[in-house]
Amino acid sequence: MAFFSVYCGFMYNDFMSLPLNLFDSCYNAKTGLRKSPDCVYPVGIDPIWYGTKKELIYLNSFKMKMSVILAIAHMTLGIVQKGINAHYFKDMPRMLNEFLPQLILLLAVFGYMDLLILLKWNTNYTGRTDRAPSVIVTTVNFFLNGGEVKGDDFFAGNQLVSQVLLLIAMVTIPWMLLVNPYLLWKEEQERLKKRKQRGGDVELSNFGSNYEVFKDEKVNLLGHKKAHSVHNLFKKQVPGDLDGDEAFGRSVSMVSDEAIVMEVVGKRKGHGHHGDDEEFDMVAISINSMIHTIEFALGTISNTASYLRLWALSLAHSQLAKVFYDMLLASSLEKGSVIGLFIGFVCWASATLGVLLGMDVMEVMLHTVRLHWVEFMSKFFEGEGYVY
Repeated sequence: MAFFSVYCGFMYNDFMSLPLNLFDSCYNAKTGLRKSPDCVYPVGIDPIWYGTKKELIYLNSFKMKMSVILAIAHMTLGIVQKGINAHYFKDMPRMLNEFLPQLILLLAVFGYMDLLILLKWNTNYTGRTDRAPSVIVTTVNFFLNGGEVKGDDFFAGNQLVSQVLLLIAMVTIPWMLLVNPYLLWKEEQERLKKRKQRGGDVELSNFGSNYEVFKDEKVNLLGHKKAHSVHNLFKKQVPGDLDGDEAFGRSVSMVSDEAIVMEVVGKRKGHGHHGDDEEFDMVAISINSMIHTIEFALGTISNTASYLRLWALSLAHSQLAKVFYDMLLASSLEKGSVIGLFIGFVCWASATLGVLLGMDVMEVMLHTVRLHWVEFMSKFFEGEGYVY
């Protein structure tokens, strides 16, 4: 957090409310005119903006856009983490039906907005400022007016690209909502079909004392060993029929040793959606899918807005630092009083250390923890624990 604060300080060119004139300004301080049309301040904001009438308007716009760019970068990293987890656990349904549509939806809408911000920053609108398009208005029109751009287009074919991206974003909603429940339903139907073909689930306990498992190796029947290895765990004690004529509606004479082993080992295991003994509930699965889809789709908007706290905190702290400087140091510097400067510096340093570097750092830390826990970790962390 400290390194990021220093980075933002260089980007905003702000040190204790004072601009750092590390490089030569691109503007003439007396006339306010640009020295050269091609001049670009190397790092951060040109210090000439501080103290002008448009200081707050310009800085607020810049900080707000920086917050959105950082928001999308941070949340994209969280979604990529979900993809890495899916790859590690070899969970292809999650990779294809959660990671991919979520990444596409986020980048198609808000990644596109970040692109517009960068394009506007790198376009010179001198002499045609009235034709400069608004990023916010364009983003709203992305949903309401078919991507219409008020003013000059950001790039050729701007509106067409907006319409295509909107269509892609709309496709990801039913993709996230319907595909996984359908695959689970299809898998359940296949399981029921196989169960019907073999006359029901064959459980070891249904064969009385004719088969036994040595020691504690019953756990191995859940699939941790190959079928031929598991077969060696069984010992036929009494040849002939089992107690009763049928086991789960099937003639005992039709069940071989190998079939018993394979069917016990092949017993269906849950894969994160419902456990072994839970009844398949398509309604519950559909509702769960709907909740997650709505949560993510609306969350992309609310989470992005939540990162605007970076802008608000920066604005509040910069103005607070400015008040401390103007009230405690500026007057002493103007008068040239050594004693007044000493007293003013002590008061300014105490206020800065106590408020800005004490209470406000704790406040910023809490906001940072919230952004990591809610906006970032919600993209991949589930916290369901491990089965013992």
